[in-house]
Amino acid sequence: MTAVITDEGVQSGKGGGGAAGGGRFAGRAGLVLGVMLGVALLKLAWHATTSYVLQPQLAEYFLVDLDIYLDATDQMLGGGELYDADPPFNYPPFAAYLFIPFAVVPQWLAAGVWYVAKMLCLQLLIFWYLGRRGTPLRRRLTLAAVWAFLLSLVFDALQHDFSAGQVNLLLMGLVLWDLFRDPGDTGRAARWRGVGTGLAAAVKVVPALFIVHLFLTRQYRTAAVATGTFLATVAVGFATLPHSAWRYWTEVLWASERVHEFPSNVLNQSLRGVVTRAVGLDSDPLWLASAALVAIGGLALAVGLHRRGLTLEALCAIGVVIPLVTPLAWTHHWVWAFPATLLVYTWARGSWKRVTVAVVVTLLLHGKVYFLANIGARDDDDLWTHVGSLELGPGQQLLASSVVSGGLVLLLLGALALRAAARRPSVDPVAGAPRPALVEQKPRGERTRKKAREERV
Repeated sequence: MTAVITDEGVQSGKGGGGAAGGGRFAGRAGLVLGVMLGVALLKLAWHATTSYVLQPQLAEYFLVDLDIYLDATDQMLGGGELYDADPPFNYPPFAAYLFIPFAVVPQWLAAGVWYVAKMLCLQLLIFWYLGRRGTPLRRRLTLAAVWAFLLSLVFDALQHDFSAGQVNLLLMGLVLWDLFRDPGDTGRAARWRGVGTGLAAAVKVVPALFIVHLFLTRQYRTAAVATGTFLATVAVGFATLPHSAWRYWTEVLWASERVHEFPSNVLNQSLRGVVTRAVGLDSDPLWLASAALVAIGGLALAVGLHRRGLTLEALCAIGVVIPLVTPLAWTHHWVWAFPATLLVYTWARGSWKRVTVAVVVTLLLHGKVYFLANIGARDDDDLWTHVGSLELGPGQQLLASSVVSGGLVLLLLGALALRAAARRPSVDPVAGAPRPALVEQKPRGERTRKKAREERV
């Protein structure tokens, strides 16, 4: 028997034994992971060199958020209060338990493993996305390595997530792995569908909006599993750290000033940031109303996309809504803009008008346009302490809201995708497999002999 690797798995053919085919598949999988690991280590070396050698003034900010996670976890392990750590730790108690393996090893090792794990996650996401498009295996591996290296340098959300040592990219990968499967699958693995989403919510709470999406799309079993997983982690927190758990759910979760004192900060790319910069600090009713409107509209859009079989688009819509409606959203919270941007470029192929739209969306979301808003304002050397954002003119206001504007454009493009899908026969999201309109895969019979030879092992 021989084995042919396709995007659906390994198929048997004539030739040697099945064990040999399995061994070849394992060897190819090992090669893929080996190449990805090498790229991840290369990216780590490059980032560490630029931070500590070429730009030593940036060294103190390298993986700064990971340091916060580990310092708070150390304080917890030493018997201290988790939420008295300085800088403050703002995740649920259960999240601190997940950081224990990193807190008990040398800091350099924890930082290296964390960074490499995120680079592997990014490469696997791109590898999977290209597989959905029917890209041959060898080319897919090359593109995944090159794109992951380059895009993590130039896409703002990815660059910030890596440099700060944030957790958002890993949570996005966890949710995609968990939910982007055939809802009609009843196999053994399907029983655990929802666990990953529940764990993501246990770490950062806001992914719980994906659980709301599961209920609205009538994926009740998955929603129940996700909810049960999340509540189990909350129970663990109360059972082991009752004082800290009570303090988190009644105080810390609602204290946005623990994250940053000024919601008007230009780096706050949420609706609250936009409204506060435009109207002033006493603008909570207005931003709450706008956030509620966007949340309801975004959830309705995601439901419609899911019912039309546009599963990836639906998940990206939820991922974009989350930073829009949260009180504070730094650019690393916008990691879902990355797969959404890939979908936009897939949609734009063959049309210069659409390509122009895609380029504009890319600049808004990933081009750090908001930095231009700080020109001429107070404290323009340090955006993090910038309070002059309340004095921006109309043009500066638009520049300061670039990522939010890009997110709203993504939702608009999602609505257009839904409108286009409505013209085609609907797909039953329970009985049928996901059918992303913007990620097309060629029928197996149309593959050329050259591509088939490249995939044969």
